[in-house]
Amino acid sequence: MTDTPLPPGYIPAEDMLRLMYSRGITDTEVARLTGVNQSTITRLRQGTQKKASADLYFRICAVYRSRFPEDTAGAYHD
Repeated sequence: MTDTPLPPGYIPAEDMLRLMYSRGITDTEVARLTGVNQSTITRLRQGTQKKASADLYFRICAVYRSRFPEDTAGAYHD
């Protein structure tokens, strides 16, 4: 995983996780869909893990886009 900074204007991963959580997507489900440990997802959402790698960020974006295709606020652009 690389530590590449994300372009300005992108929603932080922890905010995207909070949005998904508020819409009923659990940390367990995000972890299962991204292939990332659940504790990492939970720490990121709670803000105790300071940042996500670019790879993890794009995995979270993919889950967000698949669940909420009409909402492009948190989606990255291909």
